[in-house]
Formats: sequence, C-alpha cells, structure tokens
Amino acid sequence: MADFTLLDVGLILFFAAVFYMIWEQIWVYKHTKSIPGPKWVLPIIGQTISMIWTPWQFYEKQGQYGPVSWNSLGGQLVYYLTDNDLIRKVFMNQEGKLRLFLIFGAEKILGSNNIAFMHGPEHVALRKQLLPLFTTKALSTYLTMQERHTREKLEKLLARTAPEQVRTEMRDLILETSCEVFVGTYLTEAESADMAEAYLKMNDGLLCIPIAYPGGTQWKAIQARKKVVSILERCVELAKVRMADDAAPTCLLDFWMEEQRRLEKTGETVEFTDTNKIACTVLDFLFASQDATTSALTWLLALVDQHPEVFEKIKEEQLRLRPNDEPLTQELLEQMEYTRQVVHENLRFRVPTTMMPHVAAEEYKLTKDVTVPKGSVLMGSIYESHFQGFTDAHKFDPERWGSERAEDIKHGKYFLPFGTGPHMCLGRQYAVNQQICFLAVFCRNSTWTRTRTPISDEIIFTPTLMPADNCILSFQKSEHYQPTGHKVQAH
Repeated sequence: MADFTLLDVGLILFFAAVFYMIWEQIWVYKHTKSIPGPKWVLPIIGQTISMIWTPWQFYEKQGQYGPVSWNSLGGQLVYYLTDNDLIRKVFMNQEGKLRLFLIFGAEKILGSNNIAFMHGPEHVALRKQLLPLFTTKALSTYLTMQERHTREKLEKLLARTAPEQVRTEMRDLILETSCEVFVGTYLTEAESADMAEAYLKMNDGLLCIPIAYPGGTQWKAIQARKKVVSILERCVELAKVRMADDAAPTCLLDFWMEEQRRLEKTGETVEFTDTNKIACTVLDFLFASQDATTSALTWLLALVDQHPEVFEKIKEEQLRLRPNDEPLTQELLEQMEYTRQVVHENLRFRVPTTMMPHVAAEEYKLTKDVTVPKGSVLMGSIYESHFQGFTDAHKFDPERWGSERAEDIKHGKYFLPFGTGPHMCLGRQYAVNQQICFLAVFCRNSTWTRTRTPISDEIIFTPTLMPADNCILSFQKSEHYQPTGHKVQAH
C-alpha cells in the first residue's frame, strides 16, 4: 500500500470539506425552500458574523421576512418567528420536543446544571421547591435591600458633577443588589469583587463567536463561571449550617434552605440538596436578573426623561403615598398603580430580553406546512410580539395599563417579557418590584437631564436592548429631596 503524503491528506480533507458544504446547502434548501429568508448563506458559518457584529440590524432585517423565516448561524438552521401564536406555541412546548437554548454557547458558559436547561419532571420539581423564595414575606425582605442599594446609588449620582453613561451605573446597582439579595452576607468583599469581574467575562462570552479555544473569550467565560460556582458553593454550605439552627432568613439562599428544613421536618422528600446544583441555580438567578434589569432601568431613565408628563405623574403619586419619603413596603408598592403602569409599558415598549430560543430535540411540527428538523433552533421574537395587538403599539403610553383601558386584559397574550409556559420567569414579581422601587426613589428625590448625541435614538443589542449611547445623564436634587440615611436604617 502506498504511503500517504501530506499532500494526499490535504486533498482528502479539502474534498471532504467541499462535499460537506455542498451537502449542507442541499439539506438547508430541502428544509427551507417554501419559507422566506436569505437567498444564500455562507457554508458552515452562515450569517454568524453579521449576527455578532450588527445584531440589532440582523434581527430587524430577519423580522421583515414575515411570521416564519429562516437563516443559518454557526452551522445550525434557525427558524425566526414573529407571529405571537407561534411564539406562544414554542414557549408552551406542550409536546415536550423543545429545549430552551438561550443563545449560542450559553450552556457551555452557564453550565448544564443551570435551571434554564432543565426540562421534564426534574425541572418541575425544582421550580416547586423554589416557589417559597418569592412569597410576599420573601419579597418584603428583598425589598429592604433593593431600596437601600437604590438610595445609595442615587446619592452617588447626585454627587457627580459631570454627566454619566448610566448603563454602567445601572449594571453596578443591579449586581450589588442581586449579590446581597440572593447570597446575603455570605459573600466576602473580595468575593464580591471577583463575582463582578467574572460576570463581565461571562457576559462577553455570550457575545463572541462560540468557540472555546484556550485563552479565547468564551474559554475565559467558562473559567469565570467555574470561579463563580466555587464561590457560591461555599456560600451554600454556610447557609445550610446557619439555617440548620432555624435562624431568620435574610436572603434568597436562606429562604431556600428554610424550605428544605421545612420539608425535612414534615417528612416530605427533599430534592436538590446537592451543593453544586444549588450554586448553579443561584448563578442562574444572578445572571437572569442582571442584564435584563440593567436594560429596564436604563430605558426607564431614558423614556421618563423623554416624557416629562410621565415623570410628573410618578412624582405626584409618590408625594401622595409617601409625603415624607417613607421607607418602601410591599403594601406601598401595591398602591403605586401609575408607577407600575410605567414599569409594564417600559417592559412592553423596550423589552430587555428580545427572544428565548429553543432547540428541537426531535422533529417538530411548527405549522401544517413547516416541519422543523431535529437540532434546529426556533427563535421567537418577544420584541415583535409586543408590537402586535396593543392600541397604537409603537407609542410609549403607560395609560394603556390603567383600569379604564385595561389593555393588559384585552391584549395580555402579546405581553411576554417574562416568557410563558414551563420556563416562565420565577422572579418576575421581584424584577417588577426592583423597577417600581427604582422609580419611586429616583422620581421622589431627583430630576435628571439627558445629554443627547447623534446616536441617542438608536438601539443596540448587548444581548439585551440598550440605547446606543448608553444614555448619558446628569442628576439633580429635586425640590422634595430629603437625606436618605435615616430611611435606609428605618427598615
């Protein structure tokens, strides 16, 4: 037998690659010939480069193809959905043939133990155990920390003499708040700093080409996740010890351990006691709360600045309900009807999480004419859904959520900021509380002015929606401002 030379090997690999690219194009055509989409995409990588470099423009163009369209990203066939009924069908996943996908490379970075990638009985059991973490009692405990961090952030912004890009400020606020709410005092100061640095690396990993080569962005993100999980595992062990003595819960981790203690005492089956799984779930809470709420708070500041009549109505409500800037309570939040309307309209108009992709674990019948092959990705556009059904949907209009118009009831099926179905966000009330708390504190005690730039009205995808200029603001004390130190302690 003749020896193979390097040239022979090279030729074999070349023709194998050519054969694969031809086969891929035929396979893609077979499954997309009756569906709108690009006329042609590059073999293997598809339109991945366009999606990474100009994501907002990429998804905007994709949406113009219609209710169902196709594309190819990183060698995977992608079906893009803009029709609300189809989006809800994917979210409900009644056939159990779909798995939450999030974004390319997400499972590598967040870990397979993450609740986002669980499904079936295990996922149902975990969600059931997590429900007590978001009771009124638990939310009231979290609100104390949410308010304190919000007030402290406002004081820092009021002390600044120059305009600031508030996206970074909001990111820091949410990271600091989330760490204390979810993990409490178990984190050391050094670990908090490590968590902040690691989080940024993980976020970068979700925005890069999903290849984990040593030293690359995604590889660094995976190493960062391992570090965070290690820190959280230590916190879980500390919480287990503390709550074994029936101590009063002071954070989400405590409420979880308290629930496990309750199950033990009643003789019920206690699942998910594994320290690593608990740590990975807490990581999911930290990650889910971070970018989405950062986006929401940034847009609240931008849109309220753009609509001074909205600011005045929020301020009036706050002065009526809290004339002396009283500390926030769960009961007070429930009375802030207009402030809540603004939060809901912000989540509709500039939804932070624009889509929650799913992957077909097996062949999936999407419509009578479209069958999705196994391994393909379904991207349902929550953003597009939010501009369907509602009256004058492209207008920022908090009044639509009031009792007189009740569009939340008439058109509620189009409102999907927290998803729906088996993976609907567990912390949705916590997230809404954070935003109401934020508006209550900021509109009661300050005013702000936006520095406009040529790109202020443009939108970028980071992977949540953001103003392209990151919203540059300067803050001033309002005529109703009161020092907040005593209120922070008043809880």
